[in-house]
Amino acid sequence: MLAELVYADTSIWNELCDQSINTRVLKSELEARCARMVLGMNVFYEIVKTFGNSETAAVRRGSDLFLYLKLWIQEDLLVVRQTPEILVEEALHSDGQLRSVRAVLDPGELQRLAFEISMLASGNVGPQAEQFIQARKATAKQVRIDMSAHLESRPELKSNLRGITLSALGDWLDREARSPRAINMLSGHLIHVLPNLALSEANRIAGNLLASREYPLSTALVRNGIYLNWRLANRGSLRSDVPDDAYHVVNASYCHSFVTTEKDQGDQVRLSMPSLRVSVYDRSVALGTWLADIVQ
Repeated sequence: MLAELVYADTSIWNELCDQSINTRVLKSELEARCARMVLGMNVFYEIVKTFGNSETAAVRRGSDLFLYLKLWIQEDLLVVRQTPEILVEEALHSDGQLRSVRAVLDPGELQRLAFEISMLASGNVGPQAEQFIQARKATAKQVRIDMSAHLESRPELKSNLRGITLSALGDWLDREARSPRAINMLSGHLIHVLPNLALSEANRIAGNLLASREYPLSTALVRNGIYLNWRLANRGSLRSDVPDDAYHVVNASYCHSFVTTEKDQGDQVRLSMPSLRVSVYDRSVALGTWLADIVQ
């Protein structure tokens, strides 16, 4: 039987750490129910950001989180690869140039990640990590600026998005995610990760990816992008953490279940990736017990 892959967002990993949930016990309980925890690389990067401005409390918190992740890595935790890497493989597979798509880190990649986690667990935040923290913050800010500018320059699009009610949003996203606009959006992503790809080829591959259920990351990438445009048009702005929330949605596309402590994150996942079963932890019971109970 195929194991249910449970993607936990950063809020859940924080809770696991704070509640000192025994990794070996929880892993065993999940395996008894044919389920496995999954770490997304976006979670890894968000925890790196915890180190922030190198203040003592921030460094201590970051170290604690990575010490806890280190315990999970020692239990053969599955780790999802970064979105651009999977997108490249989906594109090549759809074009017959690759036999399969690999969504998780291989043993060599996992070993290198384990080394990085050990370094960060010891509080060893080098210049590279500091640069990453600043770059990630700048990228998130720029994403929000670019999306706002895109909508403001297209008043007709903004008006159309405002005309779609929340109750109609799911069905509209189903249609829109395979539209010419969606193909153009995915083409842009493909050219970014495969810069030698001609636009005509990118459009052809994008159409094939979105027409198939075999490539969930491509669909999630586009569907979530369209959802964020709708959200921006209807709410006027995006919170600073929305880009990271969006990365989680896409990063989880090869999993079966998504768990979070945040209702807003859960709502975004349900609309952007309806194939994922979403559960929101309300802290009414111990997290380990709750996780074991919710898996199917």
